[in-house]
Amino acid sequence: MKKRIFLFLCGCVALGLYAQTARSMDELLDSKEISWETAASFVLPAAGVLSESAGKAAAFAEARERGFLPKNAEASAPARLDGVSLLIMKSFGIKGGLMYRMLKNSRYAYRELWYTRCLPARSDPSFKLSGEDLLDILGKVLRTWGDGV
Repeated sequence: MKKRIFLFLCGCVALGLYAQTARSMDELLDSKEISWETAASFVLPAAGVLSESAGKAAAFAEARERGFLPKNAEASAPARLDGVSLLIMKSFGIKGGLMYRMLKNSRYAYRELWYTRCLPARSDPSFKLSGEDLLDILGKVLRTWGDGV
């Protein structure tokens, strides 16, 4: 219980650019596996791409339209770490290294975020994210690139 409270407070501080309702934050923290829709609804407002009042479906549609998601991402499918890395890199406009700049795919987005220590040290690109994982990664990204890229 203390861990959840601590993570919730860290998430609120790290994601200070916008405020989610307590209910949606609780749902996210309780999620063992998040969907692409949920990932887009938290990443896009944090990056300032979409307003926080937009729903999950609107966030997913916006991310798909802008090409922020992997081609095979479906709204209710579990979000993978490599694809969420791509969503984060493109949403925040992070330039990345040479290979990411050339190919702009999820493999090199994952490698870039891993190299900058925004991802857990022991992670796998096919890892399915929980809500706590997403908040942890977003917090690290905001600390690293929060003032602009």
